[in-house]
Amino acid sequence: MGHHAVSTLAAPAASGRIAATPSATAAASEPVIVRDQIPHITVHAIHATSGVRAVLEGVIRDRRLMRAQVKLQDGGLTAALALYREQSTPHCLIVECVGDHDQLLLDLDALAEFCDPKTSVIVIGHVNDIGLYRALMDRGVAEYIVPPFEPLTVIASIARLFGSPETGRLGQVFAFIGAKGGVGSSTVAQNVAWAQASGGDSDVMLADLDLPFGASTLAFNIEGAHGAADAVRDAARLDDTLLERLLTRRGAHMTVLASPATLDEDGELRTDAVEKVLSVAQRNLPFVFLDLPHVWSGWTRTLLLRADQIVVTSTPCIAGMRNAVSLIDALKKARPNDPPPRLALNQTGVGKRSEVGVADIETVLQAAPACVLDFDPRLYSMAENRGLMIEELEPKGKAARQFRALAQSLTGARGQKEASRQGFSLARLFRL
Repeated sequence: MGHHAVSTLAAPAASGRIAATPSATAAASEPVIVRDQIPHITVHAIHATSGVRAVLEGVIRDRRLMRAQVKLQDGGLTAALALYREQSTPHCLIVECVGDHDQLLLDLDALAEFCDPKTSVIVIGHVNDIGLYRALMDRGVAEYIVPPFEPLTVIASIARLFGSPETGRLGQVFAFIGAKGGVGSSTVAQNVAWAQASGGDSDVMLADLDLPFGASTLAFNIEGAHGAADAVRDAARLDDTLLERLLTRRGAHMTVLASPATLDEDGELRTDAVEKVLSVAQRNLPFVFLDLPHVWSGWTRTLLLRADQIVVTSTPCIAGMRNAVSLIDALKKARPNDPPPRLALNQTGVGKRSEVGVADIETVLQAAPACVLDFDPRLYSMAENRGLMIEELEPKGKAARQFRALAQSLTGARGQKEASRQGFSLARLFRL
């Protein structure tokens, strides 16, 4: 079995039991966060109990394993022994063991005779004993997990074994999309990104990916910028240096990958191209905000699935709320181990307009909107005409406070401090 110096276990407890693992303490601590995409590997998960099977089913449905070939099978160690006498072992083997200390070790010793040295083995066991843990590590087991645990615990283990060395430095991704056209999704994305950038010392990038009709150049008053089109067009050679040339700085910590907003550009983008743009951006910035057009296609679905958080913007009209509910439900099903998409309710309180009430929306979504923004044509038209963000015009106003609150809720209370400590900075790109 391939040995890796990685473990889900902490230092041994004095009692001789295994000290608290992430899986055992998940309910009492912060949720496990996994940003890495699992590469093209084969994963076999062989369970012995129905409870572990249910968790592993959540693992194989997770968006982070879209590239991997995953097989789920019943039978535990006994089935694994029979299977690998006849075929080679995968890159990653997850096997549940229900025997006692001695039986588990005997079965694993037998499995080792058929196990490729490059295979990483994750054992799920029901014996919480430090002696067993040490014996497993001595035999080259990569990880030992004791139930109960969540799907993300297993996904995090796979990511630590097969993910990129730079995973711990990947920036957070926030995707914004409108439930229908004209609901103000771009305005929300721009102002939330600005609130995050102006509220601390962490660098932020806003990528405007609506190439034919994007609003970023007008919203930020930047002329001649067309970085998004160039990045997608030249994705094959996109690297840190090219990203530097394509970004437009707007403020101390705000950069924009701007859309050219010209009909010479096609709105249907290549999925591999936008994935490359996102990967390079994540390597260089702690916070990446994606302003997506209101289209439902392969590339937009891919970016939505890869995002850490999603904000769906809608006005309180029937058509908008119908689409918002459909979007949120579909994304929740596709991302069962991620936070549900948030709803930004925009342009509320328009006189003489029939609106869906906030209470009704909460009943349908079983959650309150992340923010409820008033209809204020004077403020927003003034901001648009001047190429300014709301916080630049009325920093103490209600809308500016709401954008700051949404930015903080997305990134987390410690988002800026953690990003700064990890060393994210555009200083190495923008040598001023």
